[in-house]
Amino acid sequence: MNNDISTSYTRGMAGLTAYEVAVNNGFVGSETEWLVSLQQPALDAQTDVLETNVALIEAEQIRSKEFIEKMESIDTIFTNTQSVNGIEFNQFLVSARASAAELIDTNRQVVAAEQSRVSAERVRVESENDRQSKTKSAIEAVNRATSQANDAKEDIITTNNTIHQSEVLRVESEQSRVLTETKREDAENSRVTIEGSRVTAEQSRVSVEKSRVRIETLRVNAEISRVTEEGLRVIAEEKRVNDTQAVIKGANMAKDSANEATATANEAISSLTIIDGGGAKSLLLSINNN
Repeated sequence: MNNDISTSYTRGMAGLTAYEVAVNNGFVGSETEWLVSLQQPALDAQTDVLETNVALIEAEQIRSKEFIEKMESIDTIFTNTQSVNGIEFNQFLVSARASAAELIDTNRQVVAAEQSRVSAERVRVESENDRQSKTKSAIEAVNRATSQANDAKEDIITTNNTIHQSEVLRVESEQSRVLTETKREDAENSRVTIEGSRVTAEQSRVSVEKSRVRIETLRVNAEISRVTEEGLRVIAEEKRVNDTQAVIKGANMAKDSANEATATANEAISSLTIIDGGGAKSLLLSINNN
């Protein structure tokens, strides 16, 4: 029976224990009390059997004593009536006495055997109680070891959960770091691209600036040439003005001379008209036309 209890309890470790099933079904008490409750019916039955056997032995002893007393009473009666019944009754009495003695001896043997059996039963019950006590202690030790193993298992599970959570956090942190690093690399690539574009634009600006400087140089040179030419033009213009003024002055002088000559001619014509009016007038017209 105890082996079955231990086996059932061990099998129950995979799910609910037998004790937990008993609690779910209404048992009230500790696990040790539950184990004792499993053993108690057998112990009670053994005690009842032992008490019954003792009662039977006591009853058998009383019955044997009463039988012996009755046989002794019959023997007395037979002895007192021996003379009445004669020889045949005496023989019957001897035979009855022998039968009674044999029956008494048999009853004594039965009682002795029963007493030995009861004594052996007591030894067996004590051995069984000792075995059950040791089994109970062993089960309690197994339960303690199982509880400690479960506690250790819970600690391991808790530690594993903590490690798992730490690993999850580490993975998430690593993923976040990789994502941040990827964004940083993308930003750096964008910066490099922008910097490349800036360098290209700067190079273009420098090239344009060089072109502008060349154009400006050409413009300055052209302006210098223009200024030089303008200076030459001014000089030429001044010379032209001077020359024009000189020509005008010469023309004016020539005009003045011509006017003076005309006036002189007119005077001469006037003088000639007096002499020859028609011929002098034609000469004056010819001089004015020239």
